Amino acid sequence: MKAHGFTMAGPLITEKLITLPTPTLDDAGREVFVTSDGKRYYCDGTTWSEYPTQDYVINKQTFKNKIGNGDFQWWQRGASFPASVDSPYVADRWRANTRTGCVKSTDIPTGQGFYASAEWTTETNAYNLIFYHGISLPATGAAGEFYNGSTWTLSGWVKCNETRDLKLNIRFGDSLADVTHPVYITGSGSTIYAIPDTNWNYFTYTFDVDAAPAGTNTCLVLMPYILANSSSVPIIKTTGWQLEKGSVATPYEFIDVSLSRVQVFRYFESIQSGSWPQLQARYGLAAANYSAGGGLFLVQKRVAPTMTVTGTITYSNCSSLGVAASNSGFRTSVTVTANGGYVAYGYGLYADAEF
Repeated sequence: MKAHGFTMAGPLITEKLITLPTPTLDDAGREVFVTSDGKRYYCDGTTWSEYPTQDYVINKQTFKNKIGNGDFQWWQRGASFPASVDSPYVADRWRANTRTGCVKSTDIPTGQGFYASAEWTTETNAYNLIFYHGISLPATGAAGEFYNGSTWTLSGWVKCNETRDLKLNIRFGDSLADVTHPVYITGSGSTIYAIPDTNWNYFTYTFDVDAAPAGTNTCLVLMPYILANSSSVPIIKTTGWQLEKGSVATPYEFIDVSLSRVQVFRYFESIQSGSWPQLQARYGLAAANYSAGGGLFLVQKRVAPTMTVTGTITYSNCSSLGVAASNSGFRTSVTVTANGGYVAYGYGLYADAEF
């Protein structure tokens, strides 16, 4: 039975129910908060499902734009990724295909307020220019807001060194580069914008979701690309990418930097330190683990992250160096199995929870 409607602070608008009604097709895309159990649910037209992760609530309910880092504000991995080197993730939340390079650029559309753009190119004219962005589903195999029959509009800014066709594949996948269980949406592979000149141009593209994800799919994948041309190498700059529900493109949604950080760092976060504190292990003891420093990550990760330490490590009388992480995904520390003294220096700690 429906009690009444209410509006929470910010853009979130949802219904408040005491109990869930029997779902119908008219409920597809409907969001409700059930007061009897204090949980939020969404409907795909057939069943009600609980939002299982905070990550999905953050990305789905707080922001109009489902694309994280669409204005290329965050570049934690660096600012230049050559096409000749396989560097899958470049700007945060964006991945380059093999033989596609990416560089951070300050060339942006005039008067739009964007932070930066991404400049994409290929190693030679023999390769397609391809990049990806993935958007979390509420649970593996669950379409959530991207239910069959929903309408979405993609928009953004592009600038190319020549007139080219910008194409797009849209699919559900196990990962960004999934070729095992992809579920393509009709229209994938179509030209979404014929770039008319070498200036900055704004494009929009509206599509309908006409498929359901496979049981192993974890994300909706957007794969923009430009086909290889035997006579030249394309150089395309992009910024202001936005994916929003409905058939109308609206102005780009700028959000506070603290919210943007949460939206992005849930997938990947780096802690860069000039050096960790020097630690002297007690001499003469049997092998034991001692902390050599570490860091506290600011944002809890989407899933349990892969921890990596990089940099220069110097030590004496130590048999190994390892990385340990707490189960919550908040913290990481470096430990050394030592039977003598050591000094350890590190330049980076990374927590990776990308697709």
